[in-house]
Amino acid sequence: MKNLEFDQPLPWTDKSLYEWLINAIDGVRFRSDIENGFCCEPANIINVSTAGYAHLSQKEITQWMDPQSGWGLVWSLMIIMAHEARHNEGYPHTCAAGPTMDNTIAELGANGVVYSLNTWLAYHTEPGFFYTNTPPDYYREQMAYAAASLRQVGFCLEPTVTPGPPPPLP
Repeated sequence: MKNLEFDQPLPWTDKSLYEWLINAIDGVRFRSDIENGFCCEPANIINVSTAGYAHLSQKEITQWMDPQSGWGLVWSLMIIMAHEARHNEGYPHTCAAGPTMDNTIAELGANGVVYSLNTWLAYHTEPGFFYTNTPPDYYREQMAYAAASLRQVGFCLEPTVTPGPPPPLP
């Protein structure tokens, strides 16, 4: 997170992603006794699962994203931390119809931050930042897909994405 740079400021903060995170929380607990990450017990602390659905396995802490499972540092750690840090800033999920949904992206709650972060990773990072042993735009395309997917299921009042391919990567 310290090394990520974007060509535009993040929509929910004027700080870098890392600076925002360290100001939004006091720490992270890695736990094998929980299924999913959550915030904020104890106060201002994010709890990250090492055993549950989005867990941190050895394979996932050495890759940005595992092409076979889709998990990795981006989903098993960075996205969960951003989501839970936003909760710690006082942004609960707001949709009455779904306990893990926000009403809109524009309110920039936990799901709005995840949507925005995925969008910024896809469209506002240096194209070569993620390149390893995958096709050059693989990770950026996955981030665009993740944003579009979350838009479909993470918001109650948000219009759905028009069918078709996402906008081209810069």
